[in-house]
Amino acid sequence: MTSLEHPWIKVIKRRNVRPEERDHKPERRRLKTTRLKEYTIKSHSSMPPNNTYVNFERFSQVLEEIAAAEEGLKDLERNQRSCREDVAALLSIYEEKEGWYKEENQSISSDLSHIRQELQRTQIQRKRSQEETRLTMQSANILKRKFGRLENRYEVLAEQVASEVRWVEELVKSISVEKDGLGSGSMP
Repeated sequence: MTSLEHPWIKVIKRRNVRPEERDHKPERRRLKTTRLKEYTIKSHSSMPPNNTYVNFERFSQVLEEIAAAEEGLKDLERNQRSCREDVAALLSIYEEKEGWYKEENQSISSDLSHIRQELQRTQIQRKRSQEETRLTMQSANILKRKFGRLENRYEVLAEQVASEVRWVEELVKSISVEKDGLGSGSMP
């Protein structure tokens, strides 16, 4: 007997079927097919009848958990790769910044060295200027003293000249008085 001739599959032809029942035929056929599937699964299943379904459920749960764990491991591996790339990028940035800081440090050191040299030159020039100012002040003081002495001499000479001029004026007056006295006395 072939499977198509099995009573569950074979369509039973009724002669006296009401038109209302004809609408229900697909449901009956579906029910029979469903029962056939259940029978086929039960009869051809290699699983033993006791707790096998529970074990199968556990096994499928374990498989799902293993699949989820594998997916988690893949995610973890992707995250680890991403982390490595991030660390490599950060390391590259750090090395670049470190190189830039070293260059800046060398540039600043060079600038500071130049500034120190300029400061030393400026300090030397300031000391020279202070020494020159001190020497100039000493020379000015010497000149002031000389000028003071010359001024004193000038005043003394001026007084002598003034005294001599008064003496000459008095002499000229006296001569002129005598001359007037002599000249007026002889002409009376």
